[in-house]
Amino acid sequence: MEVITMDSTVYENLVKKIDLIVNFIEEQKKNGIDKEQWVETSDVCRFLNISVKTLSRLRQRGEPSASARQNRALKDRK
Repeated sequence: MEVITMDSTVYENLVKKIDLIVNFIEEQKKNGIDKEQWVETSDVCRFLNISVKTLSRLRQRGEPSASARQNRALKDRK
């Protein structure tokens, strides 16, 4: 097992970001959003606070499901 240490402020910021993601997902579930909704690449990057290049690397590994519709790369929200 690898032990990772970080500043308490960094940890608290990470927890806040995770809480925001959880709250977003719970809100989507409450609103009855269809699982088949698609979001654009820029939105995915904004939601996850990652760069387009990072998302591209993840896509190459097959991690997020993706599709091309109307000449835009779209991500399944599942």
